[in-house]
Amino acid sequence: MPAATEKGRLNREIWGVVIGLSALLIALSLISYNANDRSFNTPSGALNTHNWGGLVGAFLADVLLQGLGLASYLLPVFLGMVAVQMFRTTYERIHLGRALSYEILLISIGVILSVVIDTESARDAGGIVGGFLKESVLVPLFGRLSTMLIACFTLLLSIMLMTQNSLVDIIGSTKKNLSEFKKSLLPMLRNRLKELQEKKDKRSGENTKKEKKDYIPPPIVVKNQPQNDLVGKPPAKKPAQPEEQYKLPEVGAGYRGVVGGRPGSRARYGFGTQGGCRGSIGRHSHHLSGSS
Repeated sequence: MPAATEKGRLNREIWGVVIGLSALLIALSLISYNANDRSFNTPSGALNTHNWGGLVGAFLADVLLQGLGLASYLLPVFLGMVAVQMFRTTYERIHLGRALSYEILLISIGVILSVVIDTESARDAGGIVGGFLKESVLVPLFGRLSTMLIACFTLLLSIMLMTQNSLVDIIGSTKKNLSEFKKSLLPMLRNRLKELQEKKDKRSGENTKKEKKDYIPPPIVVKNQPQNDLVGKPPAKKPAQPEEQYKLPEVGAGYRGVVGGRPGSRARYGFGTQGGCRGSIGRHSHHLSGSS
C-alpha cells in the first residue's frame, strides 16, 4: 500500500473519531437539556449546570433547540453516519449536494413540525427556522395545506439527494426492507407473546391452587350423652344428713334393776331421765307394800 494512501486513510479515521465524538457530545447535551441552565435565553440561570455536557453542552443544546427545534435531534444521527462512513475501506467523499441534502432534510422536518405542533415555544416544535418559514413565507403565500405538501415533497427530495437514488428505487428498497423486517419480526413477536401467555396461564393456575383449599372432613366424635342434656340439667344435689340427736337410755334397763333388788348406778344416782324416775317410783311402791 502506498504511503500516501496510508496517510490519507489515517487522516480520514482521525476525522471520523472527531466527528463521532462530536455527535456523541451533541446527543448527550440534547438529551439532558434543562431550561433552567445558564444559556443565551437564560443568562441568570442556576449556578449548578444539570446538563451532561456541562456549560458548553447547555449553551449548545439551547442554540440547536431554539434554531431547529425537535429536528435538532437528527443532527447527531447524521454526524454518526458520516463518522461510520469514514472508517470504511470503500469510503466515498461527501459531495456538496449530499451535505446540502442533510440541511434541507432538517429544515423541511422543522417546517412540518411547526405546521403540525401549534405552540408558542420554538424549541418544542420546528425551532426559529421552521417557524419563520411557516409564518413569514409559506403560509402567507401558499396556505397551510399547501405548505404541508411542499414540506413533504422537499423532505423526499432531500432523501433522494442523500441516498443518490431515484424515488422509485427508494420506494422499492423500502418495501423490501419492510417485508424482510416483518418476516424476521413477526415470528419473534409471536414466540414472545406465546411465552408471555404461557407464563400468565401458569401464574393464574398457581394462584387458583393457592386460593382453593383442600377439603378437610370434620373429626368424628363419639358421645355417650348429648352435650346439650348435660348442660341443661343442673347437678344432682346430695341428700342432707340428719342432725345428730342425743340418745336417751332405754326404760327397761333401769326398771329391771329396781325390781330385781339391784338398782343400777343410773337408778341409784338418778342419772337419766326415764330410768331415774322409774327407779324412784319402784322404791316408793316397795316401802308402801312393806308397811302394810
